[in-house]
Amino acid sequence: MAAGGGRYNFEFLQWPNFRIYNRLVTSYNDRLLTYQTDVIKAFSAILNSLSLSFPGGFCHGMPEFYFDFALLWKPNYPTKRRRGPFPSWSWIHEEEEFDLEVAIEITPMVTWYKTSRQTGERCWMIHSNVSSREDLIQGETCEVIIISAGSARRDEIDLAKVWLPEWKSIDEIKELALYEFYNVLWIERKGDVAYRKALGRVWKEAWHRQDVEEIDVVLG
Repeated sequence: MAAGGGRYNFEFLQWPNFRIYNRLVTSYNDRLLTYQTDVIKAFSAILNSLSLSFPGGFCHGMPEFYFDFALLWKPNYPTKRRRGPFPSWSWIHEEEEFDLEVAIEITPMVTWYKTSRQTGERCWMIHSNVSSREDLIQGETCEVIIISAGSARRDEIDLAKVWLPEWKSIDEIKELALYEFYNVLWIERKGDVAYRKALGRVWKEAWHRQDVEEIDVVLG
């Protein structure tokens, strides 16, 4: 259970509201837990209530209805990974504060399937981070996979560039009125399973300059 006091303001809604989910999980994950393995158990009452308005419910704390969006969580600071059998693609894998990008438009690019632990077979379809400085790669090859497409338009005060800092710092794209990109995961393979190492974005035009292929990936 969570150490210390504090309450959550929760209002039941008829329709799924990703912003409310975002506010609840980001504030919760910043709390100190007596036992890190209880990260889902301590939050289960809220997830159960949210499940009434989120079609498909939750998978390791991630809403199936907004699964592509929920994958865009990123730590605000270098974080500590929780001990336990937690999937690398969920926020429950990391301790401390994180953000979910809710100010951009995305288009799903992946068909997600759940896999049965007992049989290893696909059982149903889901519709729809760098942890330390030592993990940073410079001048090395890394494997990234697309998880969704995104776009943002410039406004009078360039607010979108606050959320997308590369837009104002890379000469080739800084003057674009419409920034189109792919959300990607940097993955590390261990056997037949790929694990999330970080979240990133790649300018759409730059991605299509590369030699890319379509593959099946099992995320752990």
